Amino acid sequence: MIRDDKPTRRIPLAWIVGNTRDMGDAVQAVVRHAAEVQCRATLADALRELSQDAPDLVLVCQQWPEEYRTEEVEQLLESLPLARIVCSYGPWCGSDGRTRVIWPFALRVPAERAASRILAELDVIAGRRLPLPRTAGLEEVFTFDAGVER
Repeated sequence: MIRDDKPTRRIPLAWIVGNTRDMGDAVQAVVRHAAEVQCRATLADALRELSQDAPDLVLVCQQWPEEYRTEEVEQLLESLPLARIVCSYGPWCGSDGRTRVIWPFALRVPAERAASRILAELDVIAGRRLPLPRTAGLEEVFTFDAGVER
Protein backbone atom coordinates (compact mmCIF):
# COMPACT_ATOMS: atom_id res chain seq x y z
CA MET A 1 0.00 0.00 0.00
CA ILE A 2 1.25 3.47 -0.86
CA ARG A 3 1.09 6.05 1.92
CA ASP A 4 -0.02 9.55 1.10
CA ASP A 5 1.25 11.93 3.77
CA LYS A 6 0.33 15.12 1.93
CA PRO A 7 -3.22 16.31 2.33
CA THR A 8 -4.55 17.29 -1.08
CA ARG A 9 -7.66 18.94 -2.36
CA ARG A 10 -9.84 16.51 -4.28
CA ILE A 11 -9.84 16.88 -8.03
CA PRO A 12 -13.31 17.29 -9.58
CA LEU A 13 -13.29 14.37 -12.04
CA ALA A 14 -11.15 11.32 -12.79
CA TRP A 15 -11.60 8.46 -15.22
CA ILE A 16 -10.50 4.87 -14.75
CA VAL A 17 -10.33 2.98 -18.04
CA GLY A 18 -9.94 -0.76 -18.56
CA ASN A 19 -9.66 -3.88 -16.45
CA THR A 20 -8.50 -2.92 -12.94
CA ARG A 21 -7.37 -6.44 -11.97
CA ASP A 22 -4.10 -6.20 -9.98
CA MET A 23 -4.25 -2.39 -10.10
CA GLY A 24 -5.76 -1.92 -6.63
CA ASP A 25 -3.28 0.62 -5.23
CA ALA A 26 -3.57 2.83 -8.31
CA VAL A 27 -7.36 2.64 -8.29
CA GLN A 28 -7.46 3.48 -4.56
CA ALA A 29 -5.19 6.50 -5.11
CA VAL A 30 -7.57 7.83 -7.76
CA VAL A 31 -10.72 7.14 -5.73
CA ARG A 32 -9.28 8.79 -2.60
CA HIS A 33 -8.42 12.01 -4.41
CA ALA A 34 -11.29 12.55 -6.85
CA ALA A 35 -14.70 13.98 -6.03
CA GLU A 36 -16.15 11.93 -8.90
CA VAL A 37 -14.71 8.83 -10.57
CA GLN A 38 -16.16 7.51 -13.81
CA CYS A 39 -15.19 4.03 -14.99
CA ARG A 40 -15.00 3.01 -18.64
CA ALA A 41 -14.55 -0.58 -19.77
CA THR A 42 -12.48 0.31 -22.84
CA LEU A 43 -10.63 3.24 -24.32
CA ALA A 44 -13.22 3.32 -27.11
CA ASP A 45 -15.92 3.81 -24.45
CA ALA A 46 -13.93 6.66 -22.91
CA LEU A 47 -13.45 8.32 -26.30
CA ARG A 48 -17.21 8.28 -26.87
CA GLU A 49 -17.64 10.28 -23.64
CA LEU A 50 -15.29 13.10 -24.63
CA SER A 51 -18.15 15.50 -25.33
CA GLN A 52 -18.95 15.56 -21.61
CA ASP A 53 -16.84 17.15 -18.86
CA ALA A 54 -13.13 16.58 -19.32
CA PRO A 55 -11.39 14.67 -16.53
CA ASP A 56 -8.44 16.12 -14.63
CA LEU A 57 -6.81 12.70 -14.33
CA VAL A 58 -7.14 9.53 -16.40
CA LEU A 59 -5.89 6.15 -15.19
CA VAL A 60 -5.70 3.64 -18.03
CA CYS A 61 -5.17 0.04 -16.90
CA GLN A 62 -3.34 -2.07 -19.48
CA GLN A 63 -3.34 -5.83 -18.92
CA TRP A 64 -1.73 -7.10 -22.14
CA PRO A 65 0.37 -5.76 -25.03
CA GLU A 66 -1.55 -4.02 -27.81
CA GLU A 67 -4.69 -3.90 -25.68
CA TYR A 68 -5.07 -0.34 -26.94
CA ARG A 69 -4.58 0.79 -30.52
CA THR A 70 -2.20 3.60 -31.39
CA GLU A 71 -5.05 5.55 -32.99
CA GLU A 72 -7.11 5.37 -29.78
CA VAL A 73 -4.21 6.53 -27.65
CA GLU A 74 -3.43 9.41 -30.01
CA GLN A 75 -7.09 10.46 -30.03
CA LEU A 76 -7.18 10.42 -26.23
CA LEU A 77 -4.02 12.51 -25.98
CA GLU A 78 -5.22 15.01 -28.58
CA SER A 79 -8.67 15.29 -27.02
CA LEU A 80 -7.45 15.78 -23.44
CA PRO A 81 -4.36 17.99 -23.73
CA LEU A 82 -4.63 19.31 -20.16
CA ALA A 83 -5.50 16.07 -18.39
CA ARG A 84 -2.84 14.15 -16.52
CA ILE A 85 -2.83 10.64 -17.98
CA VAL A 86 -1.25 7.55 -16.43
CA CYS A 87 -1.13 4.19 -18.20
CA SER A 88 -0.58 1.56 -15.52
CA TYR A 89 0.64 -1.63 -17.15
CA GLY A 90 0.68 -5.18 -15.87
CA PRO A 91 3.51 -7.72 -16.06
CA TRP A 92 2.62 -8.91 -19.56
CA CYS A 93 3.32 -5.42 -20.91
CA GLY A 94 6.82 -4.93 -19.53
CA SER A 95 8.54 -5.21 -22.90
CA ASP A 96 6.23 -2.75 -24.67
CA GLY A 97 8.72 0.10 -24.47
CA ARG A 98 11.33 -2.00 -26.26
CA THR A 99 9.20 -3.76 -28.84
CA ARG A 100 6.49 -1.20 -29.58
CA VAL A 101 5.65 2.33 -28.56
CA ILE A 102 1.91 2.88 -28.33
CA TRP A 103 1.99 4.96 -25.15
CA PRO A 104 4.58 7.71 -24.65
CA PHE A 105 7.22 6.65 -22.10
CA ALA A 106 6.22 9.57 -19.89
CA LEU A 107 2.72 8.16 -19.42
CA ARG A 108 3.56 4.47 -18.88
CA VAL A 109 4.29 3.14 -15.41
CA PRO A 110 4.37 -0.42 -14.04
CA ALA A 111 1.33 -1.29 -11.91
CA GLU A 112 3.42 -1.58 -8.75
CA ARG A 113 4.54 2.07 -9.11
CA ALA A 114 1.31 3.54 -10.48
CA ALA A 115 -0.06 4.81 -7.15
CA SER A 116 3.14 6.80 -6.54
CA ARG A 117 2.93 8.27 -10.04
CA ILE A 118 -0.70 9.21 -9.50
CA LEU A 119 0.22 11.05 -6.29
CA ALA A 120 2.94 12.92 -8.22
CA GLU A 121 0.42 13.82 -10.92
CA LEU A 122 -1.96 15.10 -8.24
CA ASP A 123 0.85 17.37 -7.05
CA VAL A 124 1.14 18.64 -10.64
CA ILE A 125 -2.60 19.34 -10.77
CA ALA A 126 -2.37 21.18 -7.42
CA GLY A 127 0.52 23.31 -8.72
CA ARG A 128 3.04 21.91 -6.22
CA ARG A 129 5.21 20.32 -8.87
CA LEU A 130 6.25 20.86 -12.47
CA PRO A 131 4.57 18.50 -14.96
CA LEU A 132 6.38 15.75 -16.79
CA PRO A 133 6.00 16.56 -20.50
CA ARG A 134 4.33 13.84 -22.56
CA THR A 135 7.40 13.90 -24.80
CA ALA A 136 9.85 13.29 -21.93
CA GLY A 137 12.67 10.81 -22.41
CA LEU A 138 13.58 7.97 -20.08
CA GLU A 139 16.00 10.06 -18.02
CA GLU A 140 13.36 12.74 -17.44
CA VAL A 141 10.82 10.08 -16.47
CA PHE A 142 13.26 8.58 -13.96
CA THR A 143 13.97 12.01 -12.48
CA PHE A 144 10.25 12.78 -12.18
CA ASP A 145 9.47 9.43 -10.56
CA ALA A 146 12.39 9.88 -8.15
CA GLY A 147 10.82 13.14 -6.99
CA VAL A 148 13.72 15.31 -8.13
CA GLU A 149 12.71 18.75 -9.40
CA ARG A 150 14.12 19.76 -12.74
